[in-house]
Amino acid sequence: MEPLDDKLEQKISRLELENKKLVDKLKQAEESIEADLIKHKAEEKELREKNQLLKITNEELVEAANMLEENSKSLLRNQQQFEEAQKIAHMGSWEWDLLDNRISWSDELFRIYGLSEQQFIPTSGSAVKYTHPDDKDLVNKITAPAYLDKKPFSVYYRIIDSNEKEHIVREEVRPIIDAEGSIVKMYGTLQDITEQKKVEELTKEKKLSEELSIAKDQFFSSMSHEIRTPLNSIIGFTKLLLKNGITETQRKQLQAVKSSGDILLVLINDILDLSKIDAGKIHFEETEIELAKLVNTVTTSFEIRFGEKHLRVVNNYDDNIPKIVLGDPVRIEQILLNLLNNAFKFTPERGQISINANLQKEDNETASIEFSISDTGIGIPPEKLGTIFEPFLQANNDTSRKYGGTGLGLSIVKRLVKLMGGTISVKSKLNEGSTFSFILPLKKTTATEVSQETSVLLRTSELHEIGHLKILLAEDEPLNQFLIETIMHHFDFEVDVAENGKIVIELLQKNDYDIILMDLMMPEMDGYKATKNIRSKMKPPKSLIPIIALTADVNNQVVAKCKEAGMNDYSSKPFNEIELLNKMSRLVKKNKEISGL
Repeated sequence: MEPLDDKLEQKISRLELENKKLVDKLKQAEESIEADLIKHKAEEKELREKNQLLKITNEELVEAANMLEENSKSLLRNQQQFEEAQKIAHMGSWEWDLLDNRISWSDELFRIYGLSEQQFIPTSGSAVKYTHPDDKDLVNKITAPAYLDKKPFSVYYRIIDSNEKEHIVREEVRPIIDAEGSIVKMYGTLQDITEQKKVEELTKEKKLSEELSIAKDQFFSSMSHEIRTPLNSIIGFTKLLLKNGITETQRKQLQAVKSSGDILLVLINDILDLSKIDAGKIHFEETEIELAKLVNTVTTSFEIRFGEKHLRVVNNYDDNIPKIVLGDPVRIEQILLNLLNNAFKFTPERGQISINANLQKEDNETASIEFSISDTGIGIPPEKLGTIFEPFLQANNDTSRKYGGTGLGLSIVKRLVKLMGGTISVKSKLNEGSTFSFILPLKKTTATEVSQETSVLLRTSELHEIGHLKILLAEDEPLNQFLIETIMHHFDFEVDVAENGKIVIELLQKNDYDIILMDLMMPEMDGYKATKNIRSKMKPPKSLIPIIALTADVNNQVVAKCKEAGMNDYSSKPFNEIELLNKMSRLVKKNKEISGL
């Protein structure tokens, strides 16, 4: 039995050994598998990391591609904007690479020269070819030294493009210098400044025109003052002498002096008015007008002259015309006076002049009034009717020599009528007479009477109602001082004279006056400054004293300046004696009512 057990033990031992070997192999296999698993996990992790890195890289590549695309679009936009800016500025650019002698032009530069990029290859001599012949020496004189000095430069010159059109250009050039001090590239811009130069020239011409206009205004203002001042004395003293007891011969002589003065005054007014109209500096008032009285006043002013030629005057006024209208009474009166003077001048003795005013049409706001002045004078040749309203033109030279005048009156009348929104026409038969008609659209008003301030009625009787006046006269011209003193003394008014504004203020501080007659142009202190000083620095009642401006230069600007300074009214030289006295009366009465005196 033992041998069997031995065999069994041996077998068991062998099996145990094999089992151990098998376990060892299994253990080795497990260890190998575990090692492989660890390695696989590591590789898997590495793969994941690489995939993540690849993903990030791909995203960065996509972002970079998007950025590149956006940059390309932005670059394209910038290029388009640059080209558009060059178009707007009319500025082309060029680049010259001196190393390979390559020259490139921008699209706008091709356009400036009138060339096509497809048909023209720019070279270093291209610009010279199109430079204006008269400017080539100038360009060379500026560019040659600049190239030698290797400095930037600019030059203005003219070019003639491929279409033979001339342009004014400004070229700016900048050289690029390498380390050795040699020019390797040149950059330049060429701007077409033709339109800019035109604008500059127009601006310069406008400025010059404005300066000339100011100088012209100053000249006419000065001329008006210098001529009107002595005329004031001539006409004023002549009127005074005509009131005295004189012989018939003396009366005729003085009347001739007065007529000559009146003619000269009309001439001055015509020249000044034409200048103002041409300069666009004439303005129109809009005040209440009683047309019937205005027409009557104009007609009455010619009574003496009509009588001298024994003329028959017919005045027809349409009662349907609104009693009060709005307009510029001074300009309407000027038009009527010019036409009436024209009719008087060309109508022979014992002829007839008719003054008519008719309502042509009206609506709720406007009344169109037709005025016509007819005469039985010499008439106008048919071929001259087309130019009768042109300045300085009369029917012929003989007319000017025989009847006088400059030919300005009708031109001024037409322009005034047109500026007031009206029309004017003329009908005439040679040797039978003429009819001048004009239509003015005048605004209607609800007023039934003209306010006191705008009334042109002259009532000298009121002067006696206000009693004794003490007047302060501001006037630096001795003849005018004497004239006004003489007129005022005739009404028993007391007059103190001040040669300038400073003396006016000194006298007013010391004495009481009823009114000041203030000349505008005086030495040391003019009438404007003196008036402002009185109104702002003195206390009532002296600060409220009525002030009438005496001026030889009457225009809307002067009138506005007088009002701004604080003056109550104005009278033009040569002044109308009755009109001045009437204004004095009205202002003194009004001031006394305000003061309670």
